[in-house]
Amino acid sequence: MKKITLPFFGTVETEYEKPSKDFIYGYSADLWGDEFKFREKPLDLHVHFTNLSEENIAMVASTLNDLGKIIDIGQKLLEEDYYAGKTVKEDIEEWIEYHLDEEPFKNLVKKPITEDTPIELLRLYRVVSISIYALDKTKSDDYILMDYAFDYDQDSGCRDNVVAISLDKNYDLIEIITDG
Repeated sequence: MKKITLPFFGTVETEYEKPSKDFIYGYSADLWGDEFKFREKPLDLHVHFTNLSEENIAMVASTLNDLGKIIDIGQKLLEEDYYAGKTVKEDIEEWIEYHLDEEPFKNLVKKPITEDTPIELLRLYRVVSISIYALDKTKSDDYILMDYAFDYDQDSGCRDNVVAISLDKNYDLIEIITDG
């Protein structure tokens, strides 16, 4: 473990896990939504490093200082993807077809299902987790991964399937996928 200082985290001891095929970074630190709120909403915040160089720490600190901007970019990308008829729209259509009549989702949107229901669901999406990866350049272009769900609560089932937005170091879109 090594101590570093980051925005929101303060001085934190990073946990070290030996890199492996499935776990390519060595150092990490986490803030969980039950202890961290951003814009008055719970948010899981994770940082991962292959090494704790001053350059990597400064880069992650700068990114954390841009957290509001990054969340706004993610929300805009989510909406653009929906209106382009891509991943987000497909995910919402799946929720309408398969999940809205199940417990505990019955009260997620107004009933009966109407043509306004997809937009109602789109407006419910919110960022529930952000991970920042300061990895060696050869490992991945992904730098920020944001998970969007209808509710933060892990027990509600809304986080069993998330829309994940991946950004590069310039906060440009890499991809939007569903995960879960």
